[in-house]
Amino acid sequence: TPEGGRIAPVARACYQAGADAVGTTANRLATHHIDLDNPTRSPIRLQQEISMQCMSGGWVHPLGLRDVYEIRKVNGPDVNITGAGGVTDWRSAAEMFLCGANLVGICAETLISGFGFLPKLMREFSEWVSEHGFESVRSMANVVPPAIKSAPDVTLYPGHARIKNPALSAPCVYSCPASVPAQAYISKIAEGEFREAFDILSSGTPLMSICSLVCNHPCEEACTRGQKDEAVRIRELKRFLVEKARKEGWRLESHVAESTGKKVAVVGAGPSGLAAAALLARSGHEVTVYESTAEAGGMLRWALPAFRCPRNVVEDEVAAIRSLGVRFEFNRTLGEDLTLEQLRRELDAVYVAVGALKPVPLGIKGEESEGVMPALSFLRRIAEGDRPALGKRVAVIGGGFTALDAARSALRLGAREVLLLYRRTREEMPSSEEEIREAEEEGVRIMYLVAPRQIGVNGGKVAHLVMENQVLAEPDATGRRRPDPVKDATFTLPVDSVITALGQRVELKPAAGLSLTSKGTIGVDDSGFTGLPGVFAGGDASRGAGTVIEAIAAAKKAAVRIDQFLMKSRSTLKHLNTEPVDVEAVLVRHGGQMRRWRVPIAPDSPATPLPLQACRPVLSDREAVEEASRCFRCGCGEGCMICHDICKMFAYRRENTFVTLDEDQCVGCGMCVWRCPNQNIEMIQTSQAPI
Repeated sequence: TPEGGRIAPVARACYQAGADAVGTTANRLATHHIDLDNPTRSPIRLQQEISMQCMSGGWVHPLGLRDVYEIRKVNGPDVNITGAGGVTDWRSAAEMFLCGANLVGICAETLISGFGFLPKLMREFSEWVSEHGFESVRSMANVVPPAIKSAPDVTLYPGHARIKNPALSAPCVYSCPASVPAQAYISKIAEGEFREAFDILSSGTPLMSICSLVCNHPCEEACTRGQKDEAVRIRELKRFLVEKARKEGWRLESHVAESTGKKVAVVGAGPSGLAAAALLARSGHEVTVYESTAEAGGMLRWALPAFRCPRNVVEDEVAAIRSLGVRFEFNRTLGEDLTLEQLRRELDAVYVAVGALKPVPLGIKGEESEGVMPALSFLRRIAEGDRPALGKRVAVIGGGFTALDAARSALRLGAREVLLLYRRTREEMPSSEEEIREAEEEGVRIMYLVAPRQIGVNGGKVAHLVMENQVLAEPDATGRRRPDPVKDATFTLPVDSVITALGQRVELKPAAGLSLTSKGTIGVDDSGFTGLPGVFAGGDASRGAGTVIEAIAAAKKAAVRIDQFLMKSRSTLKHLNTEPVDVEAVLVRHGGQMRRWRVPIAPDSPATPLPLQACRPVLSDREAVEEASRCFRCGCGEGCMICHDICKMFAYRRENTFVTLDEDQCVGCGMCVWRCPNQNIEMIQTSQAPI
């Protein structure tokens, strides 16, 4: 036992007395936890008086290594030593052998984990021994002891810490097309710092209040927590912040950079155009938005039903963008009263975000009959205050978000039965599972593996649909399995109205000056550059109909490229290429935590009658803190900040939601290297000359 001190001379006396081997226990006598309610009573059950106890486990491992090293150092290479103390895996076992042990004992870990871990430990240890060329464990026993030096004899080199990857991010951030810093604002919510969380959320990416309502939240699908129990409610936490800010009267104090003297045209006031305008205006550019209709918002205003996104939310976002100095010119259509040549001549750069508004036709007989309408036209009429007559039975053809919005809107207009007809299965639907479930709960009936072949007409009006059963074949260009018709498998559905939602395409006037690809989109590179100097495009115009967050992401990329085009080396906008952390390592770190399920907030059943405005409950302060505290804080930067918090030289700095290191302030102590949970910090030697 090391308790008596001078463990190496004691071991030597044992060898001299004839012992074949000496073994260490590594335990340390210590005071156990004190019962704060009864400090003089032992916290150990069935024991009356307080006493000292032998403490063991993983914490004692460094001391166990020292015990073995000292015995080996004093007694030479030929004696036999058994070493113990905090051995939990093959790595700690290898360390014990290298520090002088011929045999390794494992005790506490078997009490904690049973014996099931031992085969894996021995297999991995054997593989490591073979890889490193050791003939036996005895050949390992004298590797470390001769190499250990006392402090006056060690050689030190100048150097400093370095962050390997400043953009190492949690999966939620990496999976978000716009890299919204979810971990950063969620960590602030967990700490009750709601205002700070709101500032983080709203200072980087525009249109966050809209995303809090309609985003398809790929972040939640990627959430590491979801692999343990359930993903964090990231979108609902975002909505909590937006509603909290509205209630408290918080406004983002957006910093607008000094004017650059550069002028930028944004064509289209949909989500991508609005986001680009906001980002470019913040950078000091003079931005004018040209919109073909009489109001800003595009698909946000005309295609999103009010029960998903109330009109005042769009109005507030547009007003915030106006406050940045952005000008709007309405009823200006590219290719009619506005030409690309004119914009290029009068301004320094152009961003085309005209959207994809031309509906894809069914291409079947009867499509032109009364009672057949494209989903976007149907939704726009509702947004303008109209209530289209639909009849009792409505069929909606499609499987995307627009199709579901149209189906749910039809129910709200009084249709008794709404059928959603989709040619693939539920797994292939572009809509999110959440949207599908909500539609079903409201009463939408979904028929899978069916496709329309003809629209039956009676007196010029829709009477029925001839449908054909489908079967899934090999994947097509989209990566989803292709639907093929089943021969002679048709049936008839009596319907009063048909709403088509097969997707949309870009529609540009010939005089617009831009050519379309074979897919009907404006050709661009990854940053939105069209190939014409100073002309960029993004959103649905360049990639086809997509989600709101994808449109915003395209705007962020294009804004960076436009700023670089205009300002060259003086560009201030930067695009951060995030990389995800090792999810398996995160799960291992948090493996001992108990499962914690999502805070329940959704109502058990939909309201009756179906609401015309958004009515989903908002998290309370307490619920928001509870839900946010489920976050594992996987990534680097805001939300982790261990390196920042432990550095006694204050060498780490916050930069937006990430961390930077002032290498001149770093003294190379290495504490951050050891503590970084993602092993994202390394030590750099700057000279071969010792200090």
